[in-house]
Amino acid sequence: MRTSLSKHLNEFVLCRGWIGVWEDFPYSKTRRITVNQPTITKPNKRLLFKDQEVISTENHLNLFVKFEDLINYDTRFFELNEPIHFSGMVEHYTRKDGSNDFGIYATKQSTIVFEVEKLKRAIVDCNTFGDKEFLINYAYNKVQELIESVKSFDDCLPTFHQTYDDLMKSLLDIDETIKKRIEVINYYLDFKPVNREERRALQSKHFRKYVKKHSKKRHTNGF
Repeated sequence: MRTSLSKHLNEFVLCRGWIGVWEDFPYSKTRRITVNQPTITKPNKRLLFKDQEVISTENHLNLFVKFEDLINYDTRFFELNEPIHFSGMVEHYTRKDGSNDFGIYATKQSTIVFEVEKLKRAIVDCNTFGDKEFLINYAYNKVQELIESVKSFDDCLPTFHQTYDDLMKSLLDIDETIKKRIEVINYYLDFKPVNREERRALQSKHFRKYVKKHSKKRHTNGF
């Protein structure tokens, strides 16, 4: 019996182990995965998983995952002996032979870290002017949504790779970048040349560089 888990019944935990054998059950659209040598920790959003209090290290755990949720699991490749990270609840169960034990029942895996990284890459790759609809109508709202989502996690945040502070810093940096780029777009849309140099710049293929160079100066001067 996993007695070390019994003290944490119905508590949320984080786990890391290695993929062993697995079996698919098409009728229930579920995959049973044997996770070898799983380390189970008490979550703390301020600490990375590797620095958290260890509750238990087990010989193995059986993990039941719906096919539709497999893509949300934190593993490089779904292959034998690949590491896998997941969260779950400590629960009591009864075996077929009537004996009792405790195990980890996987909760729906959070994709918050993947969403933050996906948005960060999209912002880096997008073109300020060519993708202005994306920046104004999607990215700006999405980063606000992610900030509120991270704040709501408490200690249920999966910190396998980043802590709460790491994620919030990334999101605030993304937020600042988006706002600056939207400011450049708005300046471009409102731009009215007031002298020969600016009229010439307006007709030039280098206008966007000109805007970036001079927008701060013009805003400072009250334009």
